This record gives sequence, structure tokens and C-alpha cells, in this order.
Amino acid sequence: MGLQSHFFLAMIQVYHGLSSAQRAEGNILLVTTVTLRAGAGVVCCDHEQTNTSRMAGWAATVMSVRSFMEEYRYGTEPTNDGRRKRAGVIFTLAPHRTWITLCRIEAVNAGNGDGSKGLDWLCQLADNHGVRLSGIADPFGSRFLSLDALLDWYTRHGFEVLVTDCYYIDREPK
Repeated sequence: MGLQSHFFLAMIQVYHGLSSAQRAEGNILLVTTVTLRAGAGVVCCDHEQTNTSRMAGWAATVMSVRSFMEEYRYGTEPTNDGRRKRAGVIFTLAPHRTWITLCRIEAVNAGNGDGSKGLDWLCQLADNHGVRLSGIADPFGSRFLSLDALLDWYTRHGFEVLVTDCYYIDREPK
């Protein structure tokens, strides 16, 4: 048996026979897991019963991120450099399966409240879709906000700040 045959290739899960209404009610279903390894074909095939409510939260969050991004794109316009703009605020976001990373938010004319209005809009959009916002607070050499002022700004908008090697910001939907 070659070395390659020991490497995990894929795991496929099949959820058997429930309607969306039954899944929403948290009914039990049969899950078949098929494990494949390179050079070995199907290695094992396991069946288990699981409560669908365990998976429903994850699936709903994926759909929420998708609908969040659709509304975000509709409510903003593209910039020449691939970012999005709304009412004098430029956003850089990175969607993930279950959350959105706020990479950067920048007011075109800083100091007049546009950044706060833009972040309020983004937070409201996240709340409407049940999506968590996360990122790293960094003033990017801003002449308007010091790091302390930036952390206070995020805190006023409902973000929690975790200080480790970076200043992580995280906001659960309200």
C-alpha cells in the first residue's frame, strides 16, 4: 500500500428525507457519512441519527450572510479599486460562511460623522440579517483617530474589543 492511500481525500454527508418544514421543527434524520481515501476508495460508511436543529442554525447563518451581501451590494456602489461606497464612506468587507469581516471602513471626508453613519448602517444591516461582524481595529495611520479613540468608536457601535497581539473587534447581531 502506497503512502498516498493513507491520506484523507473526502468525506461526504448525505441527509436523508426530510422536508424543510420537518427540518425546521428539529426532527431526527439519518445522516450517511462516506469517507474516501486516495487509492483506497470507500473506506467506511457510517449512519447516524442527528437532531436537525443542530444543523439548522449553521444553514440559516449561511443564508443570512448571503442575503446580507446581496443587500449590501444593492445599498452601495462599486469603487474603481474593488471596494464599495455609500454616502461618503468606503467599505472593505470579506464575507465568510457564518460571519462578515470588516476589513476597513473609511470616511471620504473624515471628521463630520459620515463614518459613524456608515457604521450604523452596516450594523443595522447585520442586525437585520442576524450576521456577526468581526475585524481588527487599526487606525491605518489616521490623523483623525488615535487607537484609543478608534476602540472607543467601535465600542459605542456595539463591538466588543479583545486585546491580544492585535485589537480584535466583534459584534454579535442585536
